[in-house]
Amino acid sequence: MVPVSSTECIAWLAVFMTEAVAIVTLNIITIIVFMRNRSLRKRSMYLVIHLVVADVLVGGLSVVTNSVLFLGDLCSFWQYHVTPSEFWKRVIYSMNVLFLMTSPANLAAISLERMHATFFSVQASRHRQMDLWSNYCSHLGFSCAGNNCF
Repeated sequence: MVPVSSTECIAWLAVFMTEAVAIVTLNIITIIVFMRNRSLRKRSMYLVIHLVVADVLVGGLSVVTNSVLFLGDLCSFWQYHVTPSEFWKRVIYSMNVLFLMTSPANLAAISLERMHATFFSVQASRHRQMDLWSNYCSHLGFSCAGNNCF
Protein backbone atom coordinates (compact mmCIF):
# COMPACT_ATOMS: atom_id res chain seq x y z
CA MET A 1 0.00 0.00 0.00
CA VAL A 2 1.33 3.41 -0.97
CA PRO A 3 1.80 5.76 2.01
CA VAL A 4 -0.53 8.73 1.85
CA SER A 5 0.18 12.05 3.55
CA SER A 6 -2.35 13.30 6.08
CA THR A 7 -2.81 16.63 4.26
CA GLU A 8 -3.74 14.79 1.09
CA CYS A 9 -6.17 12.61 3.04
CA ILE A 10 -7.79 15.60 4.71
CA ALA A 11 -8.19 17.31 1.34
CA TRP A 12 -9.84 14.25 -0.22
CA LEU A 13 -12.05 13.73 2.81
CA ALA A 14 -13.18 17.36 2.58
CA VAL A 15 -13.93 16.95 -1.13
CA PHE A 16 -15.97 13.78 -0.57
CA MET A 17 -17.90 15.26 2.35
CA THR A 18 -18.66 18.42 0.34
CA GLU A 19 -19.86 16.22 -2.51
CA ALA A 20 -22.11 14.21 -0.18
CA VAL A 21 -23.59 17.35 1.41
CA ALA A 22 -24.24 18.88 -2.02
CA ILE A 23 -25.88 15.71 -3.37
CA VAL A 24 -28.14 15.28 -0.35
CA THR A 25 -29.05 18.97 -0.03
CA LEU A 26 -29.92 19.54 -3.68
CA ASN A 27 -31.91 16.31 -3.95
CA ILE A 28 -33.85 17.06 -0.76
CA ILE A 29 -34.71 20.47 -2.21
CA THR A 30 -35.95 18.62 -5.33
CA ILE A 31 -38.06 16.29 -3.17
CA ILE A 32 -39.57 19.30 -1.38
CA VAL A 33 -40.43 20.87 -4.75
CA PHE A 34 -42.15 17.64 -5.85
CA MET A 35 -44.06 17.47 -2.56
CA ARG A 36 -45.26 21.09 -2.70
CA ASN A 37 -46.13 21.28 -6.38
CA ARG A 38 -49.01 18.91 -6.92
CA SER A 39 -48.93 19.26 -10.72
CA LEU A 40 -45.50 17.58 -10.79
CA ARG A 41 -46.81 14.43 -9.12
CA LYS A 42 -48.06 12.56 -12.16
CA ARG A 43 -47.28 9.17 -13.61
CA SER A 44 -44.75 10.48 -16.08
CA MET A 45 -42.64 11.87 -13.23
CA TYR A 46 -42.57 8.79 -10.96
CA LEU A 47 -39.23 7.62 -12.34
CA VAL A 48 -37.71 11.06 -11.83
CA ILE A 49 -38.91 11.09 -8.22
CA HIS A 50 -37.41 7.64 -7.77
CA LEU A 51 -34.13 8.89 -9.23
CA VAL A 52 -34.04 11.74 -6.73
CA VAL A 53 -34.59 9.36 -3.81
CA ALA A 54 -31.90 7.01 -5.13
CA ASP A 55 -29.46 9.91 -5.42
CA VAL A 56 -30.15 10.92 -1.82
CA LEU A 57 -29.26 7.39 -0.76
CA VAL A 58 -26.09 7.45 -2.85
CA GLY A 59 -24.97 10.77 -1.46
CA GLY A 60 -26.03 10.11 2.08
CA LEU A 61 -24.89 6.55 2.53
CA SER A 62 -22.54 5.33 -0.17
CA VAL A 63 -20.28 8.38 -0.42
CA VAL A 64 -20.15 8.82 3.34
CA THR A 65 -19.40 5.18 4.13
CA ASN A 66 -16.75 4.97 1.44
CA SER A 67 -15.00 8.15 2.51
CA VAL A 68 -15.29 7.83 6.27
CA LEU A 69 -14.70 4.11 6.66
CA PHE A 70 -12.25 3.33 3.93
CA LEU A 71 -10.40 6.61 3.37
CA GLY A 72 -10.27 7.31 7.10
CA ASP A 73 -8.90 3.84 7.75
CA LEU A 74 -6.36 4.14 4.91
CA CYS A 75 -5.08 7.45 6.26
CA SER A 76 -5.07 6.30 9.91
CA PHE A 77 -7.40 9.08 11.05
CA TRP A 78 -9.09 7.12 13.77
CA GLN A 79 -7.47 6.48 17.12
CA TYR A 80 -8.96 3.02 17.35
CA HIS A 81 -8.84 0.88 14.25
CA VAL A 82 -12.12 -0.92 14.39
CA THR A 83 -12.34 -3.14 11.36
CA PRO A 84 -15.86 -4.32 10.64
CA SER A 85 -16.51 -8.03 10.72
CA GLU A 86 -16.84 -9.93 7.48
CA PHE A 87 -20.62 -9.75 7.74
CA TRP A 88 -20.65 -5.93 8.02
CA LYS A 89 -18.12 -5.60 5.21
CA ARG A 90 -20.49 -7.57 2.99
CA VAL A 91 -23.47 -5.48 4.11
CA ILE A 92 -21.63 -2.21 3.39
CA TYR A 93 -20.37 -3.49 0.03
CA SER A 94 -23.84 -4.74 -0.96
CA MET A 95 -25.41 -1.43 0.06
CA ASN A 96 -22.86 0.50 -1.98
CA VAL A 97 -23.39 -1.67 -5.05
CA LEU A 98 -27.18 -1.51 -4.71
CA PHE A 99 -27.33 2.26 -4.34
CA LEU A 100 -24.70 2.98 -6.97
CA MET A 101 -26.45 0.73 -9.52
CA THR A 102 -29.91 2.15 -8.81
CA SER A 103 -29.21 5.53 -10.41
CA PRO A 104 -27.97 4.20 -13.79
CA ALA A 105 -30.76 1.62 -13.87
CA ASN A 106 -33.30 4.33 -13.20
CA LEU A 107 -31.80 6.54 -15.91
CA ALA A 108 -32.08 3.61 -18.32
CA ALA A 109 -35.74 3.14 -17.35
CA ILE A 110 -36.42 6.86 -17.87
CA SER A 111 -34.81 6.79 -21.30
CA LEU A 112 -36.78 3.67 -22.28
CA GLU A 113 -39.99 5.31 -21.12
CA ARG A 114 -39.20 8.52 -23.03
CA MET A 115 -38.28 6.53 -26.15
CA HIS A 116 -41.56 4.66 -25.92
CA ALA A 117 -43.47 7.92 -25.49
CA THR A 118 -41.70 9.41 -28.51
CA PHE A 119 -42.03 6.52 -30.95
CA PHE A 120 -45.45 5.34 -29.91
CA SER A 121 -47.08 8.66 -29.00
CA VAL A 122 -50.17 8.12 -31.16
CA GLN A 123 -50.74 4.65 -29.79
CA ALA A 124 -50.07 5.79 -26.21
CA SER A 125 -52.52 8.68 -26.48
CA ARG A 126 -55.24 6.36 -27.77
CA HIS A 127 -54.85 3.59 -25.24
CA ARG A 128 -53.13 5.27 -22.27
CA GLN A 129 -51.42 1.97 -21.54
CA MET A 130 -47.98 0.60 -22.09
CA ASP A 131 -47.97 -2.24 -24.56
CA LEU A 132 -46.27 -5.59 -24.16
CA TRP A 133 -42.97 -4.43 -25.69
CA SER A 134 -42.43 -1.57 -23.24
CA ASN A 135 -43.41 -3.75 -20.28
CA TYR A 136 -40.89 -6.34 -21.41
CA CYS A 137 -38.13 -3.71 -21.74
CA SER A 138 -38.86 -2.17 -18.35
CA HIS A 139 -38.89 -5.59 -16.65
CA LEU A 140 -35.66 -6.49 -18.39
CA GLY A 141 -34.05 -3.23 -17.26
CA PHE A 142 -35.11 -3.63 -13.65
CA SER A 143 -34.15 -7.31 -13.49
CA CYS A 144 -30.73 -6.45 -14.91
CA ALA A 145 -30.39 -3.70 -12.31
CA GLY A 146 -31.22 -6.17 -9.56
CA ASN A 147 -28.75 -8.73 -10.91
CA ASN A 148 -25.98 -6.22 -11.78
CA CYS A 149 -26.07 -6.83 -15.54
CA PHE A 150 -24.61 -3.45 -16.37
